Amino acid sequence: MFVSSCEKLRLALRETESGIGDSILPSEVTENPTHESNQRMTGNIKRKGGKAPSQRILIPLTTARSMVLFGSIWLLSIKNLLTNKLRTFLTLLGIIVGVAAIISVVTIIQGLNQTVTSTFSANGSTVFTLSRSPSVITSREEMIKVGKRKDITKEDVDAVVRSCVGCWRVGYWSRSSELIKHDDASFDNVMIRGATIPIFDIEELTPEVGRIWTENEGEAGHYVAVIGADVVKNLFNDADPESVIGKEIRVRGSMVKVIGTLPPQGTIFGVSRDNFVIVPYQTALKILPTRESLIVNIQVSDPSYMENAKDQVTAIMRNRRGKITTYVGEEREVDDGFTVESAEVFIGLYKDATDNIYLVTIGYRRSH
Repeated sequence: MFVSSCEKLRLALRETESGIGDSILPSEVTENPTHESNQRMTGNIKRKGGKAPSQRILIPLTTARSMVLFGSIWLLSIKNLLTNKLRTFLTLLGIIVGVAAIISVVTIIQGLNQTVTSTFSANGSTVFTLSRSPSVITSREEMIKVGKRKDITKEDVDAVVRSCVGCWRVGYWSRSSELIKHDDASFDNVMIRGATIPIFDIEELTPEVGRIWTENEGEAGHYVAVIGADVVKNLFNDADPESVIGKEIRVRGSMVKVIGTLPPQGTIFGVSRDNFVIVPYQTALKILPTRESLIVNIQVSDPSYMENAKDQVTAIMRNRRGKITTYVGEEREVDDGFTVESAEVFIGLYKDATDNIYLVTIGYRRSH
């Protein structure tokens, strides 16, 4: 049907062009070509009898030409596609895979953005940390500087508590990865955190079942623990959390009594956030083989106080430590000897990484 319509249009076009060509006077073409050119541009070419052709003839003529040209191109395209079926299939497959890959990358990154933002910004606007090293080390030079730093000690924490006016809550903790056991079951690479009570409030850790230790239990170094959901699942065969309360687990030869379990917190970048045992800091000093540098979590009462509190902590630590001079090659660098950072630092590094992925896959950098 479409082919016959195109043929009819071609015939009509030829007849129309033939009629127009016959109506132009030969003398006008040969005697005054310039005059003819001007007349063609202005649409004033005369027919026999002295009458100018109507300009309305040019409109259907152009439309007919366009339709014929479009039909020819369309038919030729379909013919080539059907003739080269394998090439057509591979071309379509490449387009589909490419578009699907871009959509997948964008969807995954947007999902990760929501996870990271919700995970680190829940109380991140009011919490920052004081530690020996940053959360993420991005270069060899930075690793060399961190290696020359002194540990954050209990005396440093006491100085911050005494002198930081803008610090609302201050808690500290240390960590070690250990093998834990219960009866014949064992669970390796579990993070043992020796923490103070304010850590539960700062990190918003509320036991699902049971309780946290009291201040007296913490100061006396009682062998009690609050465990994560992964420990309940892997060490107690996914038992009911209430049935786990009161049972004992073995950490480096010491028996620790479970007094509370925390609800699942999920994973981030494939790493579980529930694989831990939290014991009082004084208990960790007796259980763990080495004393690592403390990580101090500090919370302000309002986000507007954050920068002021960070400045106060930085000034306190500089007064206690002075500055450390390090040499990277022939370059001399001065280092504070500690790190004060908030969750925004990690979020910023994460966004920089995902921006590069956007740039490679899609070809543009996102605006924040």
